Amino acid sequence: MIIHGFVSLLFISQIFNPPEFPILGLWHSSDVLGSGYSDVYLFYDNGDYYFYYSQMDCDNPNIMHSGKYFFESDTILRLVKEKKSYIHDGILKPVIDGSCASDFYIEGGEILEEYLENPILQNIRIYNHYKDEELYDVHTVKFDEVRFWRISSSPDVYLNY
Repeated sequence: MIIHGFVSLLFISQIFNPPEFPILGLWHSSDVLGSGYSDVYLFYDNGDYYFYYSQMDCDNPNIMHSGKYFFESDTILRLVKEKKSYIHDGILKPVIDGSCASDFYIEGGEILEEYLENPILQNIRIYNHYKDEELYDVHTVKFDEVRFWRISSSPDVYLNY
């Protein structure tokens, strides 16, 4: 209960401290799309975010986490992780056909969604933003040490892929 009031108050800081770059949309940790997405952030104008782990890391049981986001400052993005999805009880098998970036993939298992009793607050440093004019004229920024490219201003593009 307290966390929801805490988050609501902090969304006010988002209104008064907007970032210097357009956060809304689909941010991808690679400047190209292969046969699947790499790590992806989806940011919505209502303060919701979704993070999807790379589809190419086939041995990672983590699928996604989601919750709310807000800006602590011009350089600190805060995520409040409220939910996660993952594969439970899958079996690791060697990749034979090269369709994964990992040596193993998970076979079987059950996809579980879990709402976190105690949401997790994560700080992400945002810096080195610029418009990549050499690459399709898209915005790019570093979230912590990983560069991301905004491949769409609409986060819903990911859901339609």
